[in-house]
Amino acid sequence: MSLGLIVKAGRILTARLLMSDSIEGITYCVIGKADVTLTDPLNPPALEIEQTALKNEWGRKKFYKHTFLKEDSGWTLVVNGIHYIETAQ
Repeated sequence: MSLGLIVKAGRILTARLLMSDSIEGITYCVIGKADVTLTDPLNPPALEIEQTALKNEWGRKKFYKHTFLKEDSGWTLVVNGIHYIETAQ
């Protein structure tokens, strides 16, 4: 089974982000199939590096904030028993 492919546009975006270009970066999380003919996930069709979108999109969620988590015992966000607070850095 394929573990995924970073297409050409994604490689360019990654390079620009690493060079600190002032671009927005990743703005959506999308799930679906890369190819409508995919019926057996253990034997997918060939991947296309030029592809820029899913061919069969199931759902899309826009990122509405960019924050980081910092341990903070007084906060209500708990992951695996550890309390966190959201921060801008």
